Amino acid sequence: GHFHQGSSSKQLSIFYGKSPNSCLLASYVPKKNKNVLMISTMHKDDTIDESSGDLCKPEVISFYNLTKGGVDVVDRMKSEYSVFRISHRWPLTLFCSMLNIGGINAQIILNSNTQVSMVRRNFLTELATQLIKPHLVRRAIVPN
Repeated sequence: GHFHQGSSSKQLSIFYGKSPNSCLLASYVPKKNKNVLMISTMHKDDTIDESSGDLCKPEVISFYNLTKGGVDVVDRMKSEYSVFRISHRWPLTLFCSMLNIGGINAQIILNSNTQVSMVRRNFLTELATQLIKPHLVRRAIVPN
């Protein structure tokens, strides 16, 4: 990919980088000495958001600001019920994070497909039970 300079690196400057695999990197400086970096696979070009009121706020930044409440909700949900354990092994840390997010995604899918709303704790307990049930049944019929 390449990095394209939209304007100078002073306040309100924008840089864009595009990769061959449709990934956009935007660097936006809204204030002096404050740089905002965004990577997006959804946004394909350096479109400026005219409705933002700013002179040159990139659309990718406006979209993030519009949807960042969801990130805060997921962070809160991950912290309430987490499988994370302190570890210096990055694969374990990554695996625990994927389990936490997978549990949140599973509850969202259940809620949207069935209109059934469960308390998060009860949902996670039921999810764990359903995931281990086949193993428990298999162990119950295998002689010791």
